[in-house]
Amino acid sequence: MWSDTIRHADNIPEMVRKAIRIARTEKPSAVLLELPEDVAKHDTKAAVLRPVRFRRPVPDDKVVNNLRTAKKPIIIAGNGCIRKRASKQLRQLCEKTGIGVISTFMAKGAVDVDAPYCLYTVGPGTKDRMNYAIDEADVVLALGFDMVEYHPRLWNPGKNKTIIHTDFLPAEIDEYYHPSV
Repeated sequence: MWSDTIRHADNIPEMVRKAIRIARTEKPSAVLLELPEDVAKHDTKAAVLRPVRFRRPVPDDKVVNNLRTAKKPIIIAGNGCIRKRASKQLRQLCEKTGIGVISTFMAKGAVDVDAPYCLYTVGPGTKDRMNYAIDEADVVLALGFDMVEYHPRLWNPGKNKTIIHTDFLPAEIDEYYHPSV
């Protein structure tokens, strides 16, 4: 069960998408989204978030095509990469593709800091070279990533990055984190 109150008209698209996503998860559950009258009266310029069908992670041609055509792809490794066997597979992916990986604080240790593809750890502190790597990226492969680790508004402020979300659970919905795959 999930319930929330819409407190600002600009949040309506994001919250409606989240409610629909939760209602349609593998274990469907009830959702309650309260829209107070005073909020419903306000106009908004917030864009509708296009629904994206999700499914359990499996190899996908869209992922391969996005990575092949990417000019500057990057991996953001989240806490899910620390799970059993995921670190090993992350390292293998980086070695085979040459894509650089940035870890969140919760994913520290997922890759060896001496590895040529390691771009170290990123966090909400001062702007560092990891942030510049994310700024330059056109495709972000988010592996085991949860928005609480490093909010996407900090690394996707223009909402223009192609995001590929891979985890055991579907992605959270957010205006800055709207995965295409």
